Amino acid sequence: MHSELRTTLKRRAEDLHSLAGRENRSLTAAESSQFDGLIARVTELDEGEVREARAAKHRVDLGLVDGGTDNRGRWTTNENSPYQNPRNVGVDAPSFFRDLRDARLGNQTAGERLGRNQQIRAPRHQHYRRRRRAICAA
Repeated sequence: MHSELRTTLKRRAEDLHSLAGRENRSLTAAESSQFDGLIARVTELDEGEVREARAAKHRVDLGLVDGGTDNRGRWTTNENSPYQNPRNVGVDAPSFFRDLRDARLGNQTAGERLGRNQQIRAPRHQHYRRRRRAICAA
């Protein structure tokens, strides 16, 4: 689906061309320059839409987002992870960002939670890296 801006610019270019046609003449130099500018912008918007569609497909192929149509973010976590959705476990649950700070300040418990989280997440990240390499190599 084209953007509203693209549709408006395309319509303006068509109107400019139609006006000259109704008057049975060619575009003037100023009209021709304006027409070329409008068409160039429409082409740029079309290329942007193609790039975004390719990028979206790539994100789905890598598993970074699900293939759904609602385009909303998802909260995903591993059951064993020390960091869970605070809406489910309460606000007193460990916070990843708080643990980053506390571990740097010497809190060993926070450091241990960060280490457990890293061990849980590492295999999943390796899977994504392998998939990314396979897609890029194709």
